[in-house]
Amino acid sequence: MRDLTAISHKIVQEAVRMRTPVVLLIFVIGMIPLMPFVLRDDGTLRGQLQLILNYSVILTVTLLSLQSIYLTIHSFTGEIKYKHFFLIDAKPVARWKFLVGKFLGLAWINLVSLTILGTVILVALYLGYSQGSASEKKQIRHELLTSYRGVKPYFDEERFQKLVEAEYKSMTEENRLAQDKTVLQIRGEIRLRTRQQMNMVPLSFQRRWLFQGIPTYLRKMESSYLKLRYKTYCSNMSYQFQCNEKWDIGSGGSVYSESNARTVNEFHEIIIPVSVIEDDGSVIVAFTNYDEAAGIVYFPVEDGMEVLYPQNNFLSNFLKAFFLLFLVLSFLVFLALFASTFLTFPIAILFVMYFLVLGMLADFLLEFAPLGAEILTKNKDTLWSIFYQKTLSVAFGVFPNFSEYVLTGHLSNGRLIEWSSIAKGTFILFLFKGGLLILFGCFIFNRREVGKPTL
Repeated sequence: MRDLTAISHKIVQEAVRMRTPVVLLIFVIGMIPLMPFVLRDDGTLRGQLQLILNYSVILTVTLLSLQSIYLTIHSFTGEIKYKHFFLIDAKPVARWKFLVGKFLGLAWINLVSLTILGTVILVALYLGYSQGSASEKKQIRHELLTSYRGVKPYFDEERFQKLVEAEYKSMTEENRLAQDKTVLQIRGEIRLRTRQQMNMVPLSFQRRWLFQGIPTYLRKMESSYLKLRYKTYCSNMSYQFQCNEKWDIGSGGSVYSESNARTVNEFHEIIIPVSVIEDDGSVIVAFTNYDEAAGIVYFPVEDGMEVLYPQNNFLSNFLKAFFLLFLVLSFLVFLALFASTFLTFPIAILFVMYFLVLGMLADFLLEFAPLGAEILTKNKDTLWSIFYQKTLSVAFGVFPNFSEYVLTGHLSNGRLIEWSSIAKGTFILFLFKGGLLILFGCFIFNRREVGKPTL
């Protein structure tokens, strides 16, 4: 244990001597007050606080990632290059202890940096919040400083399967099946089209959704409320069109109704009183389409509508988010240590930076790379498109998708970070993938020729 402590203490001393953490902390702390002036917000205090929160967290994780990569690779490859390790004890030290000791030192640097920067961000948010009016403070407490859990509408899988099978049977009998597509591709298109049809609301029609699993104890909390978050599209109009909407939420004697004009292709939220919650914890939401100019109104399949209910406070969510950032930084240290065991300094930097950029752009690549292949080949469901999809799926099965763990959107939108995300990040980033990297690194380092320590 003394060996590990000595090695970790040495890398902390190196970082302090290089002034890297100090410069980084000063830079981030200096940038936070300037963000409302150099970045554009919606003009409200809530928008300013969301902007500070989003960009300060993004700036923090970006700079700490670069610092972790540089310090790890610089320290380890330098010692290997010059064939000596500075020890405070003349007794032999197992090589795996160098890897583990350096990780502990870098983990301590990241933990202290995250604690300082997290405290600065919280102070900046509190100072901004304290300058608001009573109405602004109330809005911020409910929309930013409260964490909400989302509930998707109930989906009748059995009815959906019957509709898909009926459509496939009808297309088969009428000889409307595409000859250049497989049965799996045809069924996939039918499933997508059917899901879209189930979320469509024609003119003068009303559609209802059932939300279940909402805690009934919220009805006793008069200060609480629910939120309906949704996005709409219109068949006849495009971006920035104001669609006239009518919502009726609840049933029986407790119904909340609201009519308004809202912009399509944007997320909106409706505040709902907790009195609409039924005894079984369900809420019925009805939408009526009466806008002739809009045509058919439809909601996106994946993220079209959900009911949000309060579950926790902002500070707890904030600590969870920063713990996930610590896990991401720890994985990068594992990856940098692994690369340093067999690569030189510049190659190791490029190696780790490649996977850092790949992990940060994972969502973009998974969504748009297949579309790019379809555009280039001018055909849908081509071999290239399928190849890209399978290759990216395998790649992000091996290397982590960092966007699943850098949850800045959850903080700024008041979305609850589940404990399952913490458990997933701890297992995948730290224990499984990080553990495998450190094991492979120890295996390579144990078989690499290095100079003897100078006593």
